[in-house]
Amino acid sequence: MPRYAITADIHGQTSKLEAVIADAKRRQVGQFLDLGDVGGDSCHALLQKVQAISTFGNYEVSQWGTLSLENQARVRSWPPILLEETFLAAHAAPYFPEPLPNVDAVWNYMIEHGVTWRQLFPRLDSDRHARWLTYAEMAEQRRRLYFHGHTHVQASWRIGPSGAMTEIKAAKVHLDRRAFYIVGVGSVGRPQDGQHSRYAIYDQEEQTVQMCAV
Repeated sequence: MPRYAITADIHGQTSKLEAVIADAKRRQVGQFLDLGDVGGDSCHALLQKVQAISTFGNYEVSQWGTLSLENQARVRSWPPILLEETFLAAHAAPYFPEPLPNVDAVWNYMIEHGVTWRQLFPRLDSDRHARWLTYAEMAEQRRRLYFHGHTHVQASWRIGPSGAMTEIKAAKVHLDRRAFYIVGVGSVGRPQDGQHSRYAIYDQEEQTVQMCAV
């Protein structure tokens, strides 16, 4: 079972991404997963080098045309939501008002319906209603673990058997199979919770999530 390094919100900060990748390799990570808002071509090259699995963020929706032709094609093939064996992952929330399978579909939907970025990409750290909708989607997909970026802060919540949602303060979480977890992995390039780049490591075998700072 792989150990996942989960990154988000790189925003073109190549040197910070290099430091995070090096740190994750020292921690014996086997699979990289990125949750969007990558930035320029140099960061895309680093993610390709480590064979990262990727999903798009709002930056890709609005800025994919600034990339090389090769990376434009890659970004336009990225899914909005990753449904893995034991978890869900997306840039912001794991749902849209209707199926929007790629960056083109999201852009067209915004133009046709006049919706805002916040409506399609809510901040789960401050939007409690969006967190409960996320929990509902997790239950529908039968996944008890969800990873997201977008907020630029590391913040996580646990929904226990009683149905109460509580914020998690610990840097390392031992997952309880009776509970649901919503995990904000933080930002590599522009963290808003300190000067260090942030990411998370999910150990599928140990069933732990470690919040990391570099």
